[in-house]
Amino acid sequence: MAGKMVQRVIRAVGMSVAKTADGRAGRRVDRYTTGGFAKALTDHGYPVSKSTVLRMCHDGLVESCQTPGGHRRIPARELARVLKKYS
Repeated sequence: MAGKMVQRVIRAVGMSVAKTADGRAGRRVDRYTTGGFAKALTDHGYPVSKSTVLRMCHDGLVESCQTPGGHRRIPARELARVLKKYS
């Protein structure tokens, strides 16, 4: 029960919630990896691969930053923007 309340509060402030394998709310997500972003898009009905998300980042279709190790991180707000743009 508390998990659903936490989800509502987090949604109200505009953050995303990562889910555990059994569907319970996990930790708050403010940035996605390319794989996590691909999974989030797939969960919303837009099946894309991790490599597609990486291409979207390289082409400037999705705002992202690069970690010192060379990995991409995508702000959570980009998910809402992409879903709105392509819906």
